[in-house]
Amino acid sequence: RDVLGSRGLGDVYKRQMDKMKFGQPVLTGQSIRLIAKLQTLTNLRGVAKAEIKFAIEIKDQPKKALEGVAIFLYYFN
Repeated sequence: RDVLGSRGLGDVYKRQMDKMKFGQPVLTGQSIRLIAKLQTLTNLRGVAKAEIKFAIEIKDQPKKALEGVAIFLYYFN
């Protein structure tokens, strides 16, 4: 699935990555997966600000490789 899809919205600009916490390195050959959840969606007068909380998990490891919040601005046509 496309986590940050923008069909019909216009331009998408990555604004920033926030609250990033590196847990442990990913070694060659390890399997990872991305978990993402829409945390907030704010209307900024024609621009949508989406804050997406994410984590990268390593298979069979209790500690996450990375956690943080990605902030994107979606400009409408």
